[in-house]
Amino acid sequence: MKSFRVYRWNILRISLISIGVSLLGIASLGHWTSLGNYRNTPPRSWECFDPDLVKKTPDLNSLYAEAQARSQRPLEQLKRHDAMQILYEITACRFTHGDRNAEHTLFSNWILWSMGIINPNFKIHYNVDHLLKYGHSGFCSQVSFVLIKLADKAKIPARLVHLNGHVVMEAWYKDDWHKYDADMEVVPINHGQTVSLETLSRDKTLTFETYKFRPETERWVNTVVTRIDNFADRVGRINSASFLQLLKITEFLKFLLPLFLAIGSLRMYRFKH
Repeated sequence: MKSFRVYRWNILRISLISIGVSLLGIASLGHWTSLGNYRNTPPRSWECFDPDLVKKTPDLNSLYAEAQARSQRPLEQLKRHDAMQILYEITACRFTHGDRNAEHTLFSNWILWSMGIINPNFKIHYNVDHLLKYGHSGFCSQVSFVLIKLADKAKIPARLVHLNGHVVMEAWYKDDWHKYDADMEVVPINHGQTVSLETLSRDKTLTFETYKFRPETERWVNTVVTRIDNFADRVGRINSASFLQLLKITEFLKFLLPLFLAIGSLRMYRFKH
């Protein structure tokens, strides 16, 4: 009977150590190799995508520094319109549109990937540094979120605006909001001025002129002018301190948990004997 208990304990111990070592290996491969990359898609025919920019900007600070290098003065000292144009252009050229949200894989973060089986929101990259590190494709909400974080660095108030099936961002200057659609690479201009989503939505002709060089123009026009279910927020849940803190913590836990599991199982075996 005793030998059976010892046998069963040894099987459990070996299994826990194997799981710990496997997860540690998965986390390491995802962190230091391309296995951690999410699914990227090629650029659409009209996109200004710059693959060299991807190599130079693996995080938000480097992306902002690249934008700063294109300016004659610090971005915070420019007129907000000029600063936003630079930030918009560099964001639009940094990303391609993804067929799906840029999501964590088993290798990039096995904890968030596992949690995403229960709630898909956990798998989506909303940590901007990780979004930039692991690839170059994103949904409209993710690309707009990056642009908002860049605007924050330039001290420009900004917000996400959720449409029916699309997300854009707006920046505040000259006593009004101004719309930037970095995913579709569109900035609405009227009489030489960037206009707000509200202004655009009330003028179907202007909306058509804005999106006429994009596929499915009528679809985009209808998306913009249909205002009943639009809402704006300061990026809400995806920018909440608790949510972003969770993302940061799991980057450490994906290494620590399997390490503790393997070492703990080994120490428990020694203690038992």
